[in-house]
Amino acid sequence: MPPSEKIAVLILGVLVLESPWNAHHSPCLAIALQIQQAFASPNQTNNFVVDEVSRKVYLATVNTVYQLNGTLSVEVEKRTGPVEDNLLCHAPQLPQAPCEHPKSLTDNFNKLLELDREQGVLVVCGSVYQGFCELRKMENISEIAVEFPPHGEKTVFPSMLNIAANHPNASTVGLIFRSHGGNTRLLVGATYTGAGTQFFPKNHSKEDLRFENTPEIAIRSLNINDLSRLFTYDINPSEDNVFKIKQEVKQKNKLHFVHAFIQKSYAYIAINNDANMGHKQSQPNSILARICLDTENTRKSTSESRKLTESFIQMPLQCGYNGNIYNRLVSVHPAEIHSGTGEGLESHLFGVFTKSDRKSALCAFRFSDIEEEIRQGRRNCSNSPSSDVQVLDSVIQGSGAACVHKGNLVLQPEQLDCGAAHLQHPLALRRPLRATPLFESLGLSSVAVDNIHNHTVVFLGTSTGRLRKNLTVANQWALKLPAGESVHHIMTFDPMDRNYLYLMTSHHLLRVKVAACGQYRTCSDCLGAGDAHCGWCTLESRCSIQRECSWGLQARSWIGMGEGPQQCPSMTLTPQEISLSDVGILINGSVPDLVGSRVECDYGLGVATVATVHLDYGPAQIQTCPLLPRERYPHIPPGRDHLMVPVAIKVNGTSVVSGTFIIYDCERTGAIHPKTACISCLSTRWRCYWDQNRHSCLSTKDDSKPSLLEVSYPSVLNHSNQTYCLCILAERIHVNKALPFVPSLSLSLSVEVYNCGVGSGDCSQCLGREDQGHLCGWCDNICRPRDDCQYMSSQCPDPEITKISPLSGPLEGGTLLTVQGRNMGRRADVVKVSIGMVPCKILPYQYTVSVHFMSSGICIRTSPPAQPSHTQPYGAIPSLVPGPVSGSVLSLWYLPHVSKRHITRTTIEPVAVFWGGLAQKGPSDLELAPEEYSVMIGSYPCDISFHNNQLFHCTINGSLGSSEGELPVTVSTTTLYSKAIHLDHFIIMILNQSLVVYCTKSRRAERYWQKTLLQMEEMESQIRDEIRKGFAELQTDMTDLTKELNRSQGIPFLEYKQFVTRTFFPKMCSDYERSLVQPVYENDALGPRALPETHPLLQDWQPSNTAKPNMEEGITLFSTLLNNKHFLVTFVHALEQQKDFAIRDRCSLASLLTIALHGKLEYYTSIMKDLLVDLIDASAAKNPKLMLRRTESVVEKMLTNWMSICMYSYLKETVGEPFFLLLCAIRQQINKGSIDAITGKARYTLNEEWLLRENVEAKPQNINVSFQGCGMDSLVVKVVNTDTICQVKEKILEAFYKNLPFSQWPRAEDVDLEWFASGSNSRILQDLDNTSVMEDGRKKLNTVTHYQIPEGASFAMSMKDKRDNTLGRGRSHTHTLSPCHTPLHVLPHDEPFENKKSHRQSHRKKVLPEIYLTRLLSTKGTLQKFLDDLFQAILSIPAERPPLAIKYFFDFLEEQADKRGITDPDTLHIWKTNCLPLRFWVNILKNPQFVFDIEKTDHMDACLSVIAQAFIDACSVSDLQLGKDSPTNKLLYAKEIPEYKKRVQCYYKQIHEMAPLSEQEMNAHLAEESRKYRNEFNTNLALTEIYKYAKKYRNQVVSALESNPTAKRSQLHHKFEQVIALVEDNIYECSSEA
Repeated sequence: MPPSEKIAVLILGVLVLESPWNAHHSPCLAIALQIQQAFASPNQTNNFVVDEVSRKVYLATVNTVYQLNGTLSVEVEKRTGPVEDNLLCHAPQLPQAPCEHPKSLTDNFNKLLELDREQGVLVVCGSVYQGFCELRKMENISEIAVEFPPHGEKTVFPSMLNIAANHPNASTVGLIFRSHGGNTRLLVGATYTGAGTQFFPKNHSKEDLRFENTPEIAIRSLNINDLSRLFTYDINPSEDNVFKIKQEVKQKNKLHFVHAFIQKSYAYIAINNDANMGHKQSQPNSILARICLDTENTRKSTSESRKLTESFIQMPLQCGYNGNIYNRLVSVHPAEIHSGTGEGLESHLFGVFTKSDRKSALCAFRFSDIEEEIRQGRRNCSNSPSSDVQVLDSVIQGSGAACVHKGNLVLQPEQLDCGAAHLQHPLALRRPLRATPLFESLGLSSVAVDNIHNHTVVFLGTSTGRLRKNLTVANQWALKLPAGESVHHIMTFDPMDRNYLYLMTSHHLLRVKVAACGQYRTCSDCLGAGDAHCGWCTLESRCSIQRECSWGLQARSWIGMGEGPQQCPSMTLTPQEISLSDVGILINGSVPDLVGSRVECDYGLGVATVATVHLDYGPAQIQTCPLLPRERYPHIPPGRDHLMVPVAIKVNGTSVVSGTFIIYDCERTGAIHPKTACISCLSTRWRCYWDQNRHSCLSTKDDSKPSLLEVSYPSVLNHSNQTYCLCILAERIHVNKALPFVPSLSLSLSVEVYNCGVGSGDCSQCLGREDQGHLCGWCDNICRPRDDCQYMSSQCPDPEITKISPLSGPLEGGTLLTVQGRNMGRRADVVKVSIGMVPCKILPYQYTVSVHFMSSGICIRTSPPAQPSHTQPYGAIPSLVPGPVSGSVLSLWYLPHVSKRHITRTTIEPVAVFWGGLAQKGPSDLELAPEEYSVMIGSYPCDISFHNNQLFHCTINGSLGSSEGELPVTVSTTTLYSKAIHLDHFIIMILNQSLVVYCTKSRRAERYWQKTLLQMEEMESQIRDEIRKGFAELQTDMTDLTKELNRSQGIPFLEYKQFVTRTFFPKMCSDYERSLVQPVYENDALGPRALPETHPLLQDWQPSNTAKPNMEEGITLFSTLLNNKHFLVTFVHALEQQKDFAIRDRCSLASLLTIALHGKLEYYTSIMKDLLVDLIDASAAKNPKLMLRRTESVVEKMLTNWMSICMYSYLKETVGEPFFLLLCAIRQQINKGSIDAITGKARYTLNEEWLLRENVEAKPQNINVSFQGCGMDSLVVKVVNTDTICQVKEKILEAFYKNLPFSQWPRAEDVDLEWFASGSNSRILQDLDNTSVMEDGRKKLNTVTHYQIPEGASFAMSMKDKRDNTLGRGRSHTHTLSPCHTPLHVLPHDEPFENKKSHRQSHRKKVLPEIYLTRLLSTKGTLQKFLDDLFQAILSIPAERPPLAIKYFFDFLEEQADKRGITDPDTLHIWKTNCLPLRFWVNILKNPQFVFDIEKTDHMDACLSVIAQAFIDACSVSDLQLGKDSPTNKLLYAKEIPEYKKRVQCYYKQIHEMAPLSEQEMNAHLAEESRKYRNEFNTNLALTEIYKYAKKYRNQVVSALESNPTAKRSQLHHKFEQVIALVEDNIYECSSEA
């Protein structure tokens, strides 16, 4: 039988999925879990531990450790980070261990938190300083319990300091135990994070300092009284107390530790081997390892310590069968549960396992099976070696002999459990221990199990923020946790009260009560709810957990679920019907012994009597309750002879059980049926007696009266003639009996015998019997036969009313009135009742002669509403009731005491109006505006407003008079007028004349067009030749360029920090940016060189001399606040709501936040996603296609920065080269033709605005140039004869410095160009000198043609002498400005520049300027290949460098679209385009200076704008609608756009089909990006700039934080005020806030 089959059968019914049936029918879905206390952490939580004595809770988060009391309130808070650290440096506590690697602020993730109560210390291990551990005092964690290493101690080794894992995503587990010698030890398991793992920095494989000698599992000394051995392996040799995997097989053994716990004398460690993940999903990767601890002295020698390697053994755990295997363990919990066999409790290990598709399952393993498997494994290794067990050869200690046959060696139980002398190596069982899933669901993340009254209760946490409670009776509850955060894999019961469960989410610590029993009001509901924690507390009469029941430990005082509802207390009364005597009550069910308790009987009248307990035998008990006096009970209702009386048994003031009994009155039994009183008395079910003498029914028997007849008498009517006559004398009966004195006559008579004295208590009753044929009269105040009355009165006394009920009622009438009294009439028709002046009607069937009647009536007041209301003798306030409304009229009724007037219109389209109306308008083609309607209600105007095309609302602003009756409603519309337009003959004549002129002009234009066509055909032929020739030349030039280009140094990439500052802070984006990024020059051998940019964010931050003394502390605290998600999101939203917070400020804030959080890209990404969700919600409600179209919010700029960070590596490694080659090709093509030195327009360009629309022929020629002091041979430089001297200098500088960044180039104005014409003659060439030609009053710039420089001329270039401020020999002193980059045309002051035509221009052949647009095609065709290569690089996915960030973000966009039901593919395409191509690539294409250290001229910028526009059109979903009037920027690449669109769609599809990226993988990728550039930026300056915004909008931020419940609960507004106080040095405010 597979292991755990029995437990599977036991618990299989426990865990049932929620179903619609359960949700509606199962009572167990009531609330069963309650959050009692909660603590919200601003930082991510890591670990927690609970002190079982003091009940204090210690919570470790990122950078902070908290000491909390039992209510989860903070007692002590201790900061543990961030600290200056580097992953490649030894811990600074290690003496004489310097580190040459730069350190930066690093977050401290807690990796281990263990409590050692015996020594009074808390072990706190973090990820910084290579996993260093601190020992803090339990009473106050802000104090160090033991300083380690001791001050001045030099004998300290790295192995004593490197304890926990040194990476946020690497696992660490541990536990503390005491050996038999009293020594405290620490068992630690930590994931290896050294070289070759994903945790280790790349390109540092030779510097693995962290895990040089640190094992995966180790047992260390934790005796604080022996500091020299603290944290050592505490055994000699130390290798026997460690478990270390060999370096060469670490890739195959990537251990992820889940949990470590102690069971009996063993330490168990749950592990996953992540090296196997993803390969064989059907194979288990979960491992359970066991180590024997020295907790008991089972060895002969007390000095001998147990060896870790000797007892270590591991086995695979498998959850699932037949290919459906959950192969990754995420949480374990050992528990003792009821075995179900009557053998008591049995230990089990519960575990939650998952698969790659997020499906998860719960499995359980018996520890007895685990122990037996281990024993059998060691037997096999010693006696019968098999493939089921092997020596672990992957560890250093496992290099010894394998399992070998030892003959008939019998191993002792201790050797089977913990190894033997010949089995000193770690062992591994190969056959997994299997279990069937007990429960399967999505996203389970943690488990905790408890045994409650022999019922197994399972608690399951989920990754979606739910806590499930499951029972063995097929019941399930779920509790939603705050913020939907994933539940941590460790949950702990309160050590002092297991009815409470501690659990942790990513930012919360919760104390959850495991049952909500108080919601069940009755015992049957309580026990029927199926919650094992809940039971009925009998003496408190409530549902509770047993611990909360004061009498819970007393026998039968608390009824549990297992006893069933049949044990609920109930009562049996004996007798159930009583007259006036004591009552005995039998209490059934599970009730504790009541003897000695204060037992009372409560009759529900506020009065209780003391009960006497007579007998106690088992669960049933008898007690006697004395009855109350008769006058204490309610009156028996009319027409009835008994009363139901409730009774409850109270024990010590609490009602335990309740019931009812009956009190009867035999006198009322006879009075109910006065005509058959005797028969009614003797036939009732009560014990009544008939008094023959008094003709009455009695409840008690008087033995002195022999004339009493009992109900139990067998034959009342046939007993004797005497009895019969006694009976008929008392009432009117019908007897069918033969007369005895006429024996021969057989007749049947009906005889009525009556007694006037019976049933006639007053005059009205006596005289009223006349209607029954009784001859009775009223005399001497009694009723007698008339013959016995000497004087008989025919008039009765005045009526007497003794009681009226009710005493109040509404004036509208309709109240049933009951009147009781005497002498109130002989018949109902003679009684007249009126209330005030209003008559009421007697109900005949409710009339009893003389003594009782009921009446009803409708009391109507007809006084007008203006009459003041007054109080009537009986009734309420007068009012008018609505009358009938008929037809199609509009009636207004006044109702006093009502705050609004009501207009009710009853037509085919009814409307109800309060101070107005809502009317329905029929179909209309008028399409009138609201102001074109008018509505009148009577003479009152009604203001209307439209709701839609069929309804409008009408409102009366005035007050209506109370006398208004029916008011007509009039709806009218305004009159529309139209005017006819007439054309007279005069206008027609003018049109005819215009037509003649138009035709004449058209013929002229046609002739001009024919001439133009001939010119265009000629130009087209020239263009074709020019394109072929130009492309061949450019290909040759670019081939030479790529050959000379040094791939590693030739492409002048900017450093990452410069790329970031230029991208985040483009010029004019912030107030200070204009003055920060200015080129700074220095002098060297080659003259002035531009220094690298000195952006303040790239410099070390030093507070200014005027800075406040506490500013640095305040900025640090502000940094902590920014790392709180609730604060940061609230902060950003609060600033964006301010009207004066402009777009420029939003961009600046976003970039400053990116710099400040650059070291925590995972956190930055989560903030960005939260803000994006808010933006998507706002956009989805309007027009979702416009989302992210511009950068108008903080999050949009954050997204731009995030894309820049994540895409930098891809940009540099993949796109950089083709982009740079395109830039070089554009520059080469522009320089190949003529360029206007003043306007910058050129013959070859891509932008129409920069096209030189003149036919200036440029002849290329080569010159030989040497650069003095450059250390290079002379170069051949290609120029054109139309180049100015400044343009020639620039081409020469480019030839000499093309492999250097542009910032290191000298400027053209800083060099001299000397031409050696012939022999020793030379001259310095300048743009302007004495030889310059004057034309139209202006000097022309000197060109190569001007100086008549021949082919192959020799030149020398040198730096200018800075001591001579002149520009050269023979220079006119009238010009002192630099000739480069400054237009020097000198115009006469009396002629405008626009009216002057150059001589050359005036004599040039005139052609259409548009004819030169074909040159754009020439340039485009020449550059096409380079542009295609660039677009291919951008829109491709290399296998070796997939764009992980793009995949992650596109999946995020698709998820948000799905949540909002957005299914339009165009919308999603637009979102993706706005995020990546338009937000990142277009920005890069238009700003190459962000990526390269190059010069971007205005002309280059114009060409790149055309390319960027083509890229934008390629990403658009709409088709281009182009025509002759379309701009050339769009027309130029119109033919290529469809092909580019296909590439974009293919790219999006490939991204969609990539494997999904998990949060863990993305976080690892982001963490790697953060580590690459950890110390590049001045984060303190960024924080200071952010603080300026916080200070400016201080009140608004505080208000937003106070209105946010989560932020307010975490006191974030107080902490923010404390930051302000510290930075502004307001000591008083700081102390008050603190």
